[in-house]
Amino acid sequence: MINKSSSIIIIYTIIVLLNVSCHKKICTISDSNVYELVLENEIFVEQFDQSITEPNRYNANNKIYSICNKLKYSFYHEDLEGNKFYFELNDGALDIESPIERNKAWVYVPENEITSSTITTFEQTIKSGLEPFIDRLPDYNQTVFDYFYRTNSGDRSLGEITGLIENENNVWMHPPRQMMFRILELNPFPFIQAPYEIGTTWEWNYLRPSGEEWGDKRWLVWEGNLDMRCEYEIIDFKKINTPLGELDCYKIKSSAINEYGSTELISYFNTNFGFVKLIYTNINQTKTIIELEEYKKF
Repeated sequence: MINKSSSIIIIYTIIVLLNVSCHKKICTISDSNVYELVLENEIFVEQFDQSITEPNRYNANNKIYSICNKLKYSFYHEDLEGNKFYFELNDGALDIESPIERNKAWVYVPENEITSSTITTFEQTIKSGLEPFIDRLPDYNQTVFDYFYRTNSGDRSLGEITGLIENENNVWMHPPRQMMFRILELNPFPFIQAPYEIGTTWEWNYLRPSGEEWGDKRWLVWEGNLDMRCEYEIIDFKKINTPLGELDCYKIKSSAINEYGSTELISYFNTNFGFVKLIYTNINQTKTIIELEEYKKF
């Protein structure tokens, strides 16, 4: 079951994280002959025989987003005048009981006003197993990972647990979607589908964001759910300069259309490091730029 909305907020003041050893990475489910790729909600996913219940069955064949791999990203938000912004949590934000209201308790911080508590980077760590989602979604079929947001002083402030799908036919991933990043729910998600060659096109029409959860007066307010239509195309294969060096990347142009307007995502995908640069044009025509800074392979 692909459930694109599944994510759990991690708040360090109230939650104790499980310490899962990376030595549990070894898994016998690595032969593609033991599963079938099926199209589910326009994404190819692994389908196993019911007798195979290994917790790492959906991530054992991952080449990029493997268990315990850690990726670090930089980001910034850009307004219509080209000014760059980051964000900070409001005082007492993590004490707000309602997840919806807590997620709105933040402010933009101009580039020249960054403080030690300004969030300026985030990390992605690939988890072992299917928890916590398998407990309430018995058919959960994604690789579980977490995002942790770091302040300018290096402290972890908050995070979320969510999922991705990686196999021979495609790579699809939830973007960060906490606080300032909630705006990305209205954009195409990072997604590449085989064959990896210029001219390949595909669609994904499963997004139905709720206005109560994802709406914000800083970009768009609406009631109910929006019907979104996402279209993707590989438009180029080129070398680009990145913090990891010069990399060969597929350039993917994607768009999402809803009744209030359209959004865009330009993705750069490398077969060794995954999505190394994401350039979002948001529903209010501002931009959010995310770039991979570090890739640590376990």
